[in-house]
Amino acid sequence: MVRDKVKVYANGWYRGIRQLEDWGERAKDVVRRGYRAMKFDPFGVASTELKYEDFKRAIEIVEIVRNSVGDDVELMIEGHGRFNVATAIKVGKELEKFNVTRFEDPIMVRDIQGLVRVSRAVNIPIASGEGCVSRFDPDLTSLLTSKAVDILLPDIITIGGLSEAKKVSSFAEIFGVLIALHQAEGPINTMSELQLDATLTNFKIQEYFGDSAYPDWA
Repeated sequence: MVRDKVKVYANGWYRGIRQLEDWGERAKDVVRRGYRAMKFDPFGVASTELKYEDFKRAIEIVEIVRNSVGDDVELMIEGHGRFNVATAIKVGKELEKFNVTRFEDPIMVRDIQGLVRVSRAVNIPIASGEGCVSRFDPDLTSLLTSKAVDILLPDIITIGGLSEAKKVSSFAEIFGVLIALHQAEGPINTMSELQLDATLTNFKIQEYFGDSAYPDWA
């Protein structure tokens, strides 16, 4: 064990929001519950490219959230692997204005060279890798050796368990890459990943849906 506390970020908190003004109030509620970091996807159903009005709305959402929570709360933006390179770079350069600490899966997750282009053009840490399936996954090797990512997102279910995730995390550390375990499958996976988080010397932050997506009994 190298730590007895694990920093988490809130995810899932923005589900069901329809009006722009509601983004700020929902974000403030996240902070009131004690979080100092949150992730969200402001892009709606957009794919590949963003129409001008969708681009403008997405950036306005980020601005509203930033103004609502202040400068001391980490904001991470989820791309869900949906954009082409040009659009991802355009979005990323706008996100720089809001001190965003992570742009996750800005383009298709298997397009390693495209991700390299985005990471070189945008001054925001790039996160990816939740779909990697083992330490022998060629995409994992490419992500690390190409310097395409700053933060790796293995999931202990997808990657093959705690031991494999530990090995992958050690592999990433060789390249100076931080670990933020992906978690969207439920509270048992959350608690399992917390055990691993406590042992990682290159740990960054833990994803957490607990206050937003699980039923009360969880």
